[in-house]
Amino acid sequence: MSFITATGIILSLSVVSAAVISRLSAPDPKDDVPQVPAAPAGQPAHIDEPQHISAFGFIVPWREIYVASPLDDRPVGEVLVETGDHIDKGQVLARFDITALRHEIGELQARLNDVSENLSRGFSSPTTDILDQQDCRDLSMEKKAVESLLARAAMRLSDATVLAPASGTITARSIRRGDIPAAGKPLFAIACDDRLEWVGTVATDQAARVKAYQDVTLALPDGSTCAGEVRSISPLFNQGDRLTTLTVMIRTTGTAQAGMYVKGTITLDE
Repeated sequence: MSFITATGIILSLSVVSAAVISRLSAPDPKDDVPQVPAAPAGQPAHIDEPQHISAFGFIVPWREIYVASPLDDRPVGEVLVETGDHIDKGQVLARFDITALRHEIGELQARLNDVSENLSRGFSSPTTDILDQQDCRDLSMEKKAVESLLARAAMRLSDATVLAPASGTITARSIRRGDIPAAGKPLFAIACDDRLEWVGTVATDQAARVKAYQDVTLALPDGSTCAGEVRSISPLFNQGDRLTTLTVMIRTTGTAQAGMYVKGTITLDE
């Protein structure tokens, strides 16, 4: 073999060796990809929990009060409101027929005037004997009795006009003209201040993630929504279905109405 040929072979081998060494020493592209550490043995990998909880419940009045009948022996003369009407505090809702009551008050007033006149005449007489003094005492007692009856009749006269104790909306009416309701019977129900709440139920394990003041979105039947916030979470749960009750104060009512059964979506704290 000639010297030139041997030299060429040596140079070729050097180039090949350098290329092989370069490939072996180059970094693997996979080394640039960050590696996710494996979960320790015996522990599950972390899974992000959902940030919303869905529940169902009824929309109810924030506070509902009942207006009871103050009288038990008088017919209803007129009813001035219907279910669904908005009313203001002090507004007249109904009136009882007071024709007979006014007649009774007139008779009592006339009787009181007669007794007072006789009593005044008896005490002013200079010849009043022992019998007359007894009559005067009887007249005094009768006067007090009539005054008491007159005061009670006047109170019943004022009660004959039924006034709204608060502003809001009439949610129920149970009387008509001519009815004679018993004293204490509910005549009207009023949703105070037109404020509404949503009362829903969630599973007990989900309730642990619900906190006061978290935002809630209610899906209404017409496709619109209204907003609210969690007001309270019941400390008790139903042992039968293992559900917990929560109450949501509705901030913007929109088309929401009491009695609707709707879905609520609670936005959890991150």
